[in-house]
Formats: sequence, structure tokens, C-alpha cells
Amino acid sequence: MKFSAIIQARMSSSRLPGKVLKSLVEGLTVLDCVVQRVSRASLVGEVIVATSSDPSDDVLSAWCASRGYLCFRGSLSDVLSRYYECASSYGADAIVRITGDCPLVDPSLIDELCEIFLSGSHDLVGLDGEFPDGLDCTVFSYDALKRAHESAVLRSEREHVCPFMLKNESDFKVLGVQKFIGLSNLRLTVDEPVDLVVVRQLVSRIERDFGSIIYADWPTINGVIKIMPDVMNLNAGIIRNEGYLRSLELDND
Repeated sequence: MKFSAIIQARMSSSRLPGKVLKSLVEGLTVLDCVVQRVSRASLVGEVIVATSSDPSDDVLSAWCASRGYLCFRGSLSDVLSRYYECASSYGADAIVRITGDCPLVDPSLIDELCEIFLSGSHDLVGLDGEFPDGLDCTVFSYDALKRAHESAVLRSEREHVCPFMLKNESDFKVLGVQKFIGLSNLRLTVDEPVDLVVVRQLVSRIERDFGSIIYADWPTINGVIKIMPDVMNLNAGIIRNEGYLRSLELDND
């Protein structure tokens, strides 16, 4: 089975414009870190940055080309169709969904979810429970993505990739995997200016003490988190999944 990791990314974030190309350490942007860490997952065959065809993302497309990263361009607002068209273009059997603002995504966790997906008959396997914001990854079949693309109507179901599948468990076999306890307060994503401050300090400390962040495993990252409580508290109060919550509010507009 061909697992294709599709990383959604755009430059027009309302809360932190251009966030995916913000520098974490010298020579390494947020999206560099995402792509290179995801590429270390042994079951992932290819890693594709899925951005939009909007002119605002011309710079991102050119940046991917300069780095040698695969890039697909689709709808700006209909991210579900962007994923479907990208997966179709690359002939994916199964998709690993990653967001471009999660530079500490864990390749070992990606492999574990892919293995669970392979061992069962689920349409979608994803994290559940008290996991840190920023380790998010979801694995689903091309067939499930196609069915969601053909059936989803609501704004919250088109602007985001998985809600239609997760909401319709009578039609999709969904498995939530609980790997973490008591870590839902950790915010390792880069979606607000303060998030960038937090992740930069965390990455700098890891690189100073343990070497490249690209090769840091979760125990190493978590160990550094534990000795930096003041830094980690800087963004602890930000609402999780704010973009999806806003989409839900706009469903009836």
C-alpha cells in the first residue's frame, strides 16, 4: 500500500501570515522541519506540500521548488478538494494528513498509525484523547477521502479534511488511538505569534543540547519541554482548533 503524506500549507493565515516559512533556527523554517521530520517515517512513500493556486501562495510554490519538495496546488478554501485532487494526482492508496504548522510532528507516531491502519479494516485512524496540539496526524484511505469529497457540503466539512468522515461513523470505520495522557495542555503548533516564540525556544534548546531537531525523538522533545515550564506556559491558554470552531459558526451563513 502506498502511503502519501500530504501537508497542507498556505501563506495567508489570518493569525500569523506566512507562518510556515518563518525561521525556527538558522537555515530551517517551520515547513522545512515538518517536511523533513515526516520524511523520516519509514512507511511514508512520498511527502507532498499541498498549497493553493491563489497568487498569495506563489512564493510558497517557488520555495518548495527551490528546496526540491513535491508541491501540489489546489483550492484555497476547499481544503477537502485540495487533498482529494492531490491524492488522485499522485495515485495514493492511503493518505497521512499533516498540517504545515506542526514542526514537531513525530515520524515514529506516523509509522505507528500507518501500521494500525494496515492491520485493520478502518477507513480512518487518528489520534484521540489527551495528545499535545502539534502532534496531530491522521491516516485514511483514498476511497474514504473520495467519498467524503463527493458528499461533504457544509463549510466546516470543506475547509477541513476529516470532519465529514469523523461525523459519519455509520458510513466510515473510524479508530481513535490514545497514546498520551494529560498532555492536551501542551501547544506545539505554530498558529499565533506567541506559538512561534515558544517553538523557537524549544527547538533552539534541543539543537544546542541534542543536535538537529530533524532527528529528535519524542522522549527527547518531551524531556526538554519538562525543563522549560515557563516557556511552555506562554501559549498554554490559546483555544485549540480555533479555525475549525470558526468554520462551524459559519456553516449556516
